[in-house]
Amino acid sequence: MVLAHEYPFMIVEHKVFNEFLRAYTPYYKKICRWMVRKECFSVFDRERERLKGLLDKVSRVSLTTDCWWSGVKKIRYMAGHFIDKIWTLQKRVLSFVNVPPPHNGPTLAKDVHRVFNIYGINDKVCSVTVDNASSNNVCIAILKKDHTLHSNLVLVGKLFHVRCCAHIINLLVRDGLKEIEHIVEVVREEVKYIFGSENRLRSFNEHRVNLKLPSNKLVLDNNTRWNSTYVMLQTTYTYRDCFTKYGQDDEAFERYVPNTIEWSLLHEVCEFLEVFLDVTNLISGSNYPTVNLFLRELFRIKELINAQLDENSKKHMKNMATRMALKYDKY
Repeated sequence: MVLAHEYPFMIVEHKVFNEFLRAYTPYYKKICRWMVRKECFSVFDRERERLKGLLDKVSRVSLTTDCWWSGVKKIRYMAGHFIDKIWTLQKRVLSFVNVPPPHNGPTLAKDVHRVFNIYGINDKVCSVTVDNASSNNVCIAILKKDHTLHSNLVLVGKLFHVRCCAHIINLLVRDGLKEIEHIVEVVREEVKYIFGSENRLRSFNEHRVNLKLPSNKLVLDNNTRWNSTYVMLQTTYTYRDCFTKYGQDDEAFERYVPNTIEWSLLHEVCEFLEVFLDVTNLISGSNYPTVNLFLRELFRIKELINAQLDENSKKHMKNMATRMALKYDKY
């Protein structure tokens, strides 16, 4: 229960929890949180040994590694991907630990190398996929120089450093969205305004019902993830009549409502970005191989961008495509 549902170790000392277990079986004896902690680590150690045995049977492993912020801590996780003996794609989390500062290339390389040693895969690592952070560039360069790795790398390490394709698409679309940054900010503020009060949200939903619009939820984006911004813009465009109606009742909200030209521009951008969303969802899959899919999708994106660079394209779409083409060509 503790492992499956992420309950705190303290749960085994809770009064009602113990009463429940004693009702289930009179043989139950209360245990302390230190004991359940010890048992959880014991399970972890057994599973890690089983994973080591699984990795012993494969010749090459591809890895994905990244850092993310969790409160004041920076957590680094690493996942391994490989094809097993019955040709099934396997993915396993090899490490999920707090990484103390400094978060520079040498420190990250040392941390990654430690994981290699734990699982005995120094001579099996085929590639490492990372985002475009400069510290990752240094980290991968240091790892490539390691003799135990370098002597077994495919094509002398030319395929070792893999840049995350989904991350690159995120960067180029965010660059493109800067062309309509003022509209994105207006939409973001109007969604925040509606979410800011239960009465506003209730009133907004009443207008939605009266206008017989679909019951999709309003979305406030995470501005570091372009696809969440796209969903926010698309949902807001669907409710454009509702926002206009609500603005007539609330003078304070009226300044957040885009005008007719801006709504039209928003619609064109959403249609343009729909393909990028499809591509992002496809190449972000974790239950199937993507190496055989991404190149075709990148050509699809390139054709879409080039089409907007045509002389007959509208100015804002051409400017957006120009920004995106610069980032695309860089990678």
